[in-house]
Amino acid sequence: MEMLLSGRLRPTKYPERAKDVHSNNDIAWSGWGIIKFQLIGGALLLLSITALSQNANLVPNPSFEEYIGCPNDATQIWKAEPWVAVKGSVDYFHQCGTNNQGVPQNWGGLQEARSGHGYIGIAVCASPSAVTNPFMANVREFAGVPLKEQLMAGVAYRVEFFISLSDIMCYAIRNIGAYLSQGQPLNQIDHLLSRQPQVKYSEETFLDNKTDWVRLSGNFTAHGGENFLTIGNFDDDDNTDTLAIPCNNSVYNRPYYFIDDVSVIPVDSLVGIGEREKKAMNIYPNPAQEFFEVETDQSEGGTVQLLDIAGRQVAVTIQPQSPGKWHVDIANIPPGIYLLEVQNTEGRKAVQKVLVQH
Repeated sequence: MEMLLSGRLRPTKYPERAKDVHSNNDIAWSGWGIIKFQLIGGALLLLSITALSQNANLVPNPSFEEYIGCPNDATQIWKAEPWVAVKGSVDYFHQCGTNNQGVPQNWGGLQEARSGHGYIGIAVCASPSAVTNPFMANVREFAGVPLKEQLMAGVAYRVEFFISLSDIMCYAIRNIGAYLSQGQPLNQIDHLLSRQPQVKYSEETFLDNKTDWVRLSGNFTAHGGENFLTIGNFDDDDNTDTLAIPCNNSVYNRPYYFIDDVSVIPVDSLVGIGEREKKAMNIYPNPAQEFFEVETDQSEGGTVQLLDIAGRQVAVTIQPQSPGKWHVDIANIPPGIYLLEVQNTEGRKAVQKVLVQH
């Protein structure tokens, strides 16, 4: 379980790949870990909460399965409509691809898709040895996509995507973010570097995992009218930290990341006290005053923690009663809305709201 340290979460790697989500008719249980983003513009940050419906995702073609043609060369993100290269030559990889644009094997190494059979790839900066060349200054690529509908003012949304560092790359960074805008940003590096991504990775740990897919996600509150998502490195070279990684490659030595399973989802569609959740997790009484009981349909048991609405762990006394059942003492916490997270023995999670009243 991830612990908060000075308002941050330590990153978690993802050993499970394309089959780490299991669902039934009642609730989706997720095996994903957590990587926290910086609090930007007053945005709330949330822990791993599984969407109850994929229909809530405002990103079209989120896992790059739809295409107008199989990729047979680099720079062909346009084949995964409606995705585009906002800046640079963004690459598209798919199981049907040829000329080193396939999945899992391609010119970037060996990487299975996190789900389905496709993903994209972007270079996020030049190698440290090249940035002194004025022609290589602030060279980077940005991938983008128009949303299915514009965001509503005052509504909280969660942005999420998964990345994996290319096998052959010799450097990693920790500067990746997602920017929501009204219309597609200009194809100019100075313009893009002046944008402030609403969610941005903020941990000290470098994103150097070449084996697993690492989840990046964060919440923000929309100004209203945002209808385009851009992913990339919005920091200039002077503010981009790099980590050298042992490799046998001297050509493609700049940080390059694969991207898969992109989503923008209203937070209200992620958690709630709905019928699906009640079937898999029963909390009573709810609203609660001094305590509440938790029962799940997971007979093998698991662990429970209480979070505030910003995703911070709340110190409460939790007493196991029997496998799949707990007693939670809330007498000493302030009234408000909290999130109860249950993780079963396989690492999959479910979340439900709890209203505390004193």
